[in-house]
Amino acid sequence: MHPRACALLLSCSRDLSLRLWNIHSGVVALIVAGDGGHRNEVLSCGWHAGERCTFVSSAMDSVIKVWAPDDDMYLTVEAALQPWDASQPLGRFRTRMLQVPRFSTFRVHNSFIDCVRFMGDAILSKSVDNRVALWVPEARSLPLTCHHDMRSLSLPPRSVRTTERPGACGRRHRAHAGRVRAG
Repeated sequence: MHPRACALLLSCSRDLSLRLWNIHSGVVALIVAGDGGHRNEVLSCGWHAGERCTFVSSAMDSVIKVWAPDDDMYLTVEAALQPWDASQPLGRFRTRMLQVPRFSTFRVHNSFIDCVRFMGDAILSKSVDNRVALWVPEARSLPLTCHHDMRSLSLPPRSVRTTERPGACGRRHRAHAGRVRAG
């Protein structure tokens, strides 16, 4: 579910795509797949809480992608949020295709990535080999990463301000959260 528009549901699929749905009408507003899409089953996706329609996805291709529809496509998303007249066929709604991500990387994990979420502007990702990374996607540099074996990870309760660059790392089965300075 979208953090501010509760009618929007983002789903990921074995067919290499993501879909943006209006759960009230059943309309698919956006299909995310194609040339710049994932090359294997999409396993996880999550919304950016601060931006209107930005989301992240991960897949069995070991790639993490950040997606953001352009203004024209966003109008389609907004149209999908409008109340739908049940007497009109859903076929009249024009579903859009998003094929090129804003950001894409294979440098964070070496195996399938089965969980990915935004934490402010940072991305928290976990691979099937039980490694987690908290990093900030930057187009000009390698992602800022800190890995930890997830077999017995426990984080103390702590709120993370979205204006900070959160970070987490640990050793000996303990993890620590805090700010990460770009250096």
